[in-house]
Amino acid sequence: AETASPSATPSPKPTRTRTVAPPSRLRTWRARPPENWSIRYPAGWKGDYAAETGYTQWLRSDGRAHMAVEVLPGPLGSLETVQRTVKENTAQWSDIGADRTARVPLAYGTGLQWEFTWTARDVGGVPWATPGTTYREVSRFIAVGDTVMVVSWTTSASEWKEGLGLMNQVLDSFHPRGGE
Repeated sequence: AETASPSATPSPKPTRTRTVAPPSRLRTWRARPPENWSIRYPAGWKGDYAAETGYTQWLRSDGRAHMAVEVLPGPLGSLETVQRTVKENTAQWSDIGADRTARVPLAYGTGLQWEFTWTARDVGGVPWATPGTTYREVSRFIAVGDTVMVVSWTTSASEWKEGLGLMNQVLDSFHPRGGE
């Protein structure tokens, strides 16, 4: 008697799936009066506040990304002050495209946004930057009464695209009067 041999069934081929990194958890930072602004920043980033200058900054744990909120006295013309500071503290800088200074509609008014690249010259003006590294930065200027709040996001130019989603979440979370 012949016995039937089991037929070979092909084993399923493994399929490749792209893993998508989970969105970063964000935490809320609320500035003390009289500033009263709030922003969401990535969990794990170290924050530092300098009351005497109205400057708060966060640095990613590997030091390769930076964000800040600065409160400046004066009108929205402070853009020129920030541009001058960037030029003085970097080896090279350039606007992205023909005109990357644009008005940005916000839930609480209008801001002015400047996007540019720069190459760190030394660590004196920007101690977290690596000399010779090219960075890309967005600075958003928001006029509130007689002050201007500058919210900035900076990463190395090579990491720019992969961080755009997180950058937009953070910048869009800023509120000049502490609301969310």
